[in-house]
Amino acid sequence: MKLKLTHAIALCALTLLTSQPVWAAAWKGPQAGFQIDGTIRPESCAVSLGNSADYGRIAADAILDDENGTDLKTASSVPLKIDCGGNETILGVSLADNISNSRVDGLKVYDPIDGTAYPSREGMFGLGMSNDKKIGAYMVTLSDATVNTAATRLGLVDANDTYAHRPHDIKEVQDLWANQFSKDHTLVTWVDDDQFRNVLSGTLFMGKLSVRATVNKASELDLSNDVNLAGSATLTVYFL
Repeated sequence: MKLKLTHAIALCALTLLTSQPVWAAAWKGPQAGFQIDGTIRPESCAVSLGNSADYGRIAADAILDDENGTDLKTASSVPLKIDCGGNETILGVSLADNISNSRVDGLKVYDPIDGTAYPSREGMFGLGMSNDKKIGAYMVTLSDATVNTAATRLGLVDANDTYAHRPHDIKEVQDLWANQFSKDHTLVTWVDDDQFRNVLSGTLFMGKLSVRATVNKASELDLSNDVNLAGSATLTVYFL
């Protein structure tokens, strides 16, 4: 098609050149100018997380020598705030474990929202190391979502689209965290309240990261000394 189109244009141009009469030389008349305005501006959203999820002092004799580990029960939470400074924005977030090699698999870890138990696995997070021993594992969920202070819901979205879907269960969110954005480019995002379909735009996004941890069985730890929980994860914002 391109060859045919080019050929047709060439013939038309030739016809015009050979059939037009010769006019007198043109002279310059009035002029008017125009300009192009706009600003190329990087996204400017500030992300803040509250204080660390702190379990405080835990008695060593409370740590059981159990294959399932010891559930710390009381979920700890950290407020999340993404402030885009008045700039209307569509975004999603991912969460990556900075010390995934410290996670103990096979423990019983509980959803901090509804208390459902799951075996610790990829997609959950490590509690750090103490004297070269793995301390345990924890689960993270994002809840209490608001956009511009209005309550809404959370969904999953492909980073290359703005069409979301509702997470089927916590395992799907765990799989998301495990992917760490690298496998299927799926993010957690703020969605409308009806069908979980439309990703919402806004200037202020808020939520709560809730954490519930399980400590490894006592015989796997040196409880004669302090064992400091030291989980570490990074939340990343992606602009859609």
